[in-house]
Amino acid sequence: MGSSSRTISGSEIVAKQPMVVLQGVPDFAEVYSFIGSVFDPETRLDHVEKLKEMDPINFETVLLLMRNLTVNLSNPEFESARKALSLYVVNTELLSVTTGSFFQNSTSDLNKGISH
Repeated sequence: MGSSSRTISGSEIVAKQPMVVLQGVPDFAEVYSFIGSVFDPETRLDHVEKLKEMDPINFETVLLLMRNLTVNLSNPEFESARKALSLYVVNTELLSVTTGSFFQNSTSDLNKGISH
């Protein structure tokens, strides 16, 4: 009796966020470049400072996309993808800066250890 457990959908979470109406069109090159830098271990960017320097429309777009990514990745449908990604180990020998090629070996080597 008492409490019932219910999963909240991503759309419900987003619907509860206050809507901000901004004029203009985001600079998607800047937005996606910033989001990519968040996940790039080679980037030495002060992300908080960069966010503070962004135009408000770009700032809000980054926040919206990151919030959406969080909601999507927390969805149980992504559990198998999360498990596969956690098994993936980057083999630094695959990266070749001198040749400009990302892979020295065949791409099938990337799938070793990941069951389908």
